[in-house]
Amino acid sequence: MMRKIVLFALLLSLTSCKQMILFVYGIHNPRVVSAEEIEKNIKKYKLNADYNIVLSEEGFLKYYSENYSINELFIYTQNGKLVLPKDTNTCSSNTQKFVQYYNDSSLVNYADTTELNSFNQYFMNLDGSKVTIATEKPYVAVVFWASYTGRLNKDLSANWVGELKKDKDILVVCVNLDVQENWKEIEIK
Repeated sequence: MMRKIVLFALLLSLTSCKQMILFVYGIHNPRVVSAEEIEKNIKKYKLNADYNIVLSEEGFLKYYSENYSINELFIYTQNGKLVLPKDTNTCSSNTQKFVQYYNDSSLVNYADTTELNSFNQYFMNLDGSKVTIATEKPYVAVVFWASYTGRLNKDLSANWVGELKKDKDILVVCVNLDVQENWKEIEIK
């Protein structure tokens, strides 16, 4: 038994911790996916949003060029102001807390920004058609996710969606960041 433990410890020390974490969380390299596969993953990760959409090819390139996280959450007021926590620690556990107090003006700041709202023009339905999002609620949450981030979808994005859906004052939009099979410019090897 002790021999197995020593062998396992040696194996761990010889491999990268990063590789181990990627394996445990099911994170893999991006690949081209179909709309059907995205729908399957929406159900698998329980991303029961008001809208489940994708980014266009241009939007995908813009999103990644601006260095946002894959599993990311943005909350806006109905008039387009970005809601930011006053606590600027960006740890994901703080994001989970933020989901619970996003509408408490004593704990948040509001930013006038067009930079993030500019992604709206790149939103598409899973079939590639233009999407129209009705913003009749006081808040809109936009949750970004991708199939290749594995369990992070369940641990982060699905938790955010589940918590936010309990609140009748927020519209939840999930945006998938997978490479679409109908894109022409982006090629994954």
